[in-house]
Amino acid sequence: MRYTNRRFLRLGELYQRLFEEAMPQEHDALADAYATARCF
Repeated sequence: MRYTNRRFLRLGELYQRLFEEAMPQEHDALADAYATARCF
C-alpha cells in the first residue's frame, strides 16, 4: 500500500518534534542555520 500524502517536515516542525520546544526565531536566516545544525 502506498501513502501518497507523505511530505517532508518543515524546519520548525522537525525542531519541535526533536526538542519538544518551539524554534526560537522563525524566518531569520541565522536562526534557521543554527536550528538546522542542531537538528543534524
